[in-house]
Parts: sequence; structure tokens; C-alpha cells
Amino acid sequence: MSVKRGVYCCFLILFALVLASRASASSFGVSPAIYRLDFEPNLEGSFVFNFHSDNTDLDFEVGIKGDLAEYVAVDKDNFQGGSGKVNAFLKLPERIETPGLHRILIWAKPIQSASGGMGIVGSPNGVIAVYVPYPGKYAEIQKFEIENANTGEKVPYKLVVYSRGDETITASSRIEILDSANESVKVFNLGSNEIASTEFVAFDSGLDMAGVGAGNYKAVAIVKTDSGQEVRKEDSFKLGELQVKVVNYTRMLEKNKINPFEIEVESFWNDALENVYAEVFVVGTDISFLTPSVELRPWQRSKLTGYFDTTGLEADKVFQVKIVLHYGDETTEELVSLTFVETTNYILIASVISGIVAVLAFIAWVVLKIRKLEKKSGRKKR
Repeated sequence: MSVKRGVYCCFLILFALVLASRASASSFGVSPAIYRLDFEPNLEGSFVFNFHSDNTDLDFEVGIKGDLAEYVAVDKDNFQGGSGKVNAFLKLPERIETPGLHRILIWAKPIQSASGGMGIVGSPNGVIAVYVPYPGKYAEIQKFEIENANTGEKVPYKLVVYSRGDETITASSRIEILDSANESVKVFNLGSNEIASTEFVAFDSGLDMAGVGAGNYKAVAIVKTDSGQEVRKEDSFKLGELQVKVVNYTRMLEKNKINPFEIEVESFWNDALENVYAEVFVVGTDISFLTPSVELRPWQRSKLTGYFDTTGLEADKVFQVKIVLHYGDETTEELVSLTFVETTNYILIASVISGIVAVLAFIAWVVLKIRKLEKKSGRKKR
């Protein structure tokens, strides 16, 4: 078998093994993934979970787990054919002592046959989430998210405050903005709201950041109740400016050849920028070139690649190179240093070394031959 054919056969075997490993694992999921409800004494309900697998040869067993599992029953303990619908029946007691979130898991897992068979990728559970109120007044920030924006724009945010106690609360909410030095730059008061037990209030608007410069910021949502409780949740965001910066570049090129020259750039703008490219000039020479253009997504890093002909430039000398980035109607300039080095011809060096070794080997062979002939000649004279 030739070397080429052997390599080809090895590639086919590896490819077949990859396909086999993928085929031996089936995906498995459940929908809906979760039901959420607030505790009520003696609450009853029925919940449907659809389990589905892409392997119709698999059979599954079904079960329940969780600290409230004793209050749930299912209509089957197994299903066949890879998919099945499971009905879960919930009947809660008059009282649950432990407040907070309780998760009941409805699970299904494959029944392993004696011959093994295909595996399962993932083992999802259907969830019934029951929230038991705390005694008295209790607030919870269920969600706080803030988005990036550009300077001068309003910053979108979402804040959801729940009353998780068994009494109505009065909650005062505010959002404080901190800069990278953790100094407060703005505070937004969102007012006071009365929230009944198990109810919530949602804020979905934009923060006016006029006068605040570009940079990285932290937003802290603070909710204080009439019982004196204070809860906080934070998220980070960026205020963008229309600027693209050079963050890295090729620092050394080989002399007397065409080299790829890479420029890593980063956008500090919260919108996409089209047709971003660079002009590169070697200061003190007439050498310059352009890179192809790219599109930058918000806050994205990417590489611009051009090709640099270093023919005629001095080796081991540091040159000043000006990089001009173009994006929209804006430009960014940066002066960087670049070194050109002599190309090392490793093939030529290896050839010379091989030639020297061959010559030395030939000389050694000739010397040995001469010595053998001299020994034979001496024996004949005796």
C-alpha cells in the first residue's frame, strides 16, 4: 500500500468513527420546561409535559423528585417509542412551613437494555416551581437588566419587583449609576409602589444619561420597603462612542518578501459599522497599502489583513508605521514601530549541512578503503 493510500484510509476511518459517535447519541428534551405558581392552601392543578427524543427505539421510565414530590402524581411510570406525554397532578397541603422557592422535578430517563444501545445527550426535567410566601413583608428583585447604549441616548432597562411575603408592601425603588472607579454619577428615583402579596410591579423604560461620557458603568437597583428591608441587584453596561481603536498589530516582518500584516481593531460603538478598513504608511518611504474592509458588530473585535512588500528595506532597523483606520466619516490614526528581519533560508541551510555530511562520509569511506588495501598489500609482501 502506498503512503498516500494509507493516509487516505486513515482519514476515512477517523471520519467514520466521528459519524458513529454522533449517531450513537440521541438528543432528548421536554416542553414546556417549567410551570411557575404561587402557593395557595389546598391548590390543585394538572400540568402536561411532552418528552421527546429523536430515537424512536428508546423506552423511558418516569418519576418525581423534589421536596414537594409527595404532593404530585403522574399518569404513567414509563413510555415507549422515544416520546411521550406525561400528565402531572398537583394537590398542595393546607400549609407549607418552609418559605421560598420549591422545585418539583418530573423526570424521564431511558431504560437501559441488556445490549446497551444508543446514549442520550442531556437529561432534562420538567419543573413545577412553587413559591411559598415569607411571613410578613418581603420584597424580591426578580429581574434587573440594563442594556448598552451610545452616549446621548437613553439606556433601556427592565426591573421587576415582587412582594414575596404574605402581607402587602410599599416599595420605593431607585437605580444608581456607578463609574469604573465605583463613584456615583447619577441616581434615578422610580417612585413608590404598593404591591400586594404574590403580586409585582415592573419598570420598563430608559435612563437619561445626558452629560455622562463613554465608558463602562455599573447600575444598581435598590428597593426599600416600609418594613425597613432593602434589596439590591446590579448589572453592568457600556456607553459607546463612535470610535475604532487599534489593539494589536504585526510587529515583525521578513525582509525581501510579501508578508501578511494583521491589525486587530475594536469597536467602541453600540451599532454596527460597515466598510471598516485601514491604510498603512511606512514613514519616510513611499510604501503604503490598503486592507480589505470588514463590518464590525457593536463592541466587536476583528482583524484587518493587508500584504506588505518589504523588498529593498533595511533589515534589523526599526521603522515608524502610520495606521489610519477608516469607518463611516471618521478616522483613527496610530503611529507604531515595525522591524524587518532577514529571511532565514532553512532549506538552503539544511541542504548545505546535508552536503557537508555527505562529503565527510565519502572521505571516511575512502580512508577506510585505502587502509584495507594497505593491509592486504602488507600481507602479500610477507
